[in-house]
Amino acid sequence: MTRSLCDLPNELQLAITDFVAIIDRRDILNLSTTCTHFRTLLTPEVFKVVRLQNTEESGLHVQSLADTRKAACVEELHYVGSTRLPNELLEGEEEPEGLQQDFYNAEDDDVLIDSVLPEVVHSVLSQLSRFPVLRTLTIRFSFNLSCMSEPESSLYNEYEMSGAARDAESVHRWRALMAKTYQAVSNNEATSIRSLQIRDLIPKWVTVFGSKNFNRFLGSLEHCKIEMHDYTYGTESSGIGIRPGYREFCSRLDEAFFSHLSSVTRIDILAFPTAKVVSRIGLLPLRPGLMKLLTSIYLKNFLITPFFAALLGHFRMLETIRMHDCYVCEKTGGFWATFFDFLANMKPHKLRHIEIWPLHLMPLNIDHRDREKLQELVQSHAHLENDSHRCLFPYAEVDESSNFISGGAKVNLNERLAGRDQRAWARLRNITDDNLDRMAKQLHLVDKKTCGRINGDSFQEA
Repeated sequence: MTRSLCDLPNELQLAITDFVAIIDRRDILNLSTTCTHFRTLLTPEVFKVVRLQNTEESGLHVQSLADTRKAACVEELHYVGSTRLPNELLEGEEEPEGLQQDFYNAEDDDVLIDSVLPEVVHSVLSQLSRFPVLRTLTIRFSFNLSCMSEPESSLYNEYEMSGAARDAESVHRWRALMAKTYQAVSNNEATSIRSLQIRDLIPKWVTVFGSKNFNRFLGSLEHCKIEMHDYTYGTESSGIGIRPGYREFCSRLDEAFFSHLSSVTRIDILAFPTAKVVSRIGLLPLRPGLMKLLTSIYLKNFLITPFFAALLGHFRMLETIRMHDCYVCEKTGGFWATFFDFLANMKPHKLRHIEIWPLHLMPLNIDHRDREKLQELVQSHAHLENDSHRCLFPYAEVDESSNFISGGAKVNLNERLAGRDQRAWARLRNITDDNLDRMAKQLHLVDKKTCGRINGDSFQEA
């Protein structure tokens, strides 16, 4: 007897489609169009993630969805804002009147500025409460900044005062789009959104940052992810992390975000590889007293300093620290042992998990003509890599003029061979293990009390 997927219980069908969705959500959409059964069964999954662009067509589509029962299925809204440039036009498509090649230096038409965010899209972003179970809002801007007459990195050469940012938003379409988008989001007074994810955050100030409405919106979040704009165009990318405008923008992230995330328990901060120096020069303004409920922090592409460890220790509720592609530089942070000791001395009584990965050595950066030193380092590397009981904490060297980062093994191998990093790591791990054991015991006692109360109630009722 021939059987099909439809013969299985709905629970098993959904379990199978969940696996399919992990690989490619478009397959779920295609399956939902095959018959009425799958259309009904998969409706919650199909409309779980909705995408919105700053076009009239996209806005009308999402608005029409908000007026139906399917709005109750939407859990994630992914917004992408973009501006079309002449060199991006499709074959046979005419250039919009008034839009010039170099839009950074050009005077754009007021009409184009006003229409950069259609009214229907503004309405959707301003009334997100129409999606009653919406939990995650993702914002990303896709601008082809590399087409300008000057290198993109020149955008970040100078710090921009608030007045200059306001002027730029009245002239340049891409700046106007960012301002109008965040302004629309800040209009939401009460939503179910608990996670804000900003991808490709361009390091240019937006006048909406710091406003009362935007701060109120940030105050309702439980999770925030900030991913800095990944500028890797040509050779200019190597120095972007030391540009004054970039540094100043990063130093004001507290004014824009951190100071207002009063309910956040998890935060993810991702720099892009060529700007790891952002944390080294103290530009990550995570001051004591901010985000008092923070329990988890994830960092990617940071240069770590002992000061940063002391700063993390002020987050008394912190339970988890994860660091991906983070390095220590001898000139600015000494050794990983110093970082671990600073953190341990802060006595983090709730910290139960710290993760550093990958644990490996960066490529060697030594003069190949120094044969004696080369042989010594190769042997040292082999010794460390073959020692299964020792972690290989990553080090780096930074070129101050270009911000170029390379392996720091030449400077720090002796310290690693001496085992100082490992001993400090073991001390910190003992603290996290003790915290974990204490929490487990507390949970066990709570479970026992709860169980006893339930059994006692049941006994009385009997």
